[in-house]
Amino acid sequence: KVDNVLVKNITVLWRDGRSQESREIKLARLEAKAAAAGRIALSFAATLAGQAVSGSGQVGAAELLAAAQPYPVNLDLQAAGAKIKVAGSVAKPLEGAGLDLKLEVAGQDLKALGAVLGVELPLGGPYALETGLKGSPAKLALDGLALKLAGSDLAGSLKLDLSGPRPGVAGKLAANLIDLTPLLPKS
Repeated sequence: KVDNVLVKNITVLWRDGRSQESREIKLARLEAKAAAAGRIALSFAATLAGQAVSGSGQVGAAELLAAAQPYPVNLDLQAAGAKIKVAGSVAKPLEGAGLDLKLEVAGQDLKALGAVLGVELPLGGPYALETGLKGSPAKLALDGLALKLAGSDLAGSLKLDLSGPRPGVAGKLAANLIDLTPLLPKS
């Protein structure tokens, strides 16, 4: 049994074996402590793509290896001015399957968040996303989806199926306003 783990000043270099692209993560601090009800209290501070990333919350302990109980997750993260909250459970955490999570993301500059994630996003400006995530990354359902971005809004549900040779998307969405002007070339 380990009640307290503290890791400081670690640099991790991740290299994609196929593309040879690499990313560096500088972990200033990671602390994990035993908490009530068999949970683990986590907190960390790191730098990813030149942006500060930090977070805290609680996750399960014994549930990670036990197939009988879903793995609880309750985390608050901050990255590139975004506040991210993930709460719920994962039935099969080692397989990334059985997601039953609520995701909330809000911030002032979407492009800055894209830099942390390693993707170029076409829009800047304030954004907010709330949704439930169910299933697995290959077959994901987004329920109670509410997105606000660059003056536009979108709400409803989506099902994404990335398991076959062609991706599939199905859902019902409604919007009060969809403004594509920010996506158009300035010229």
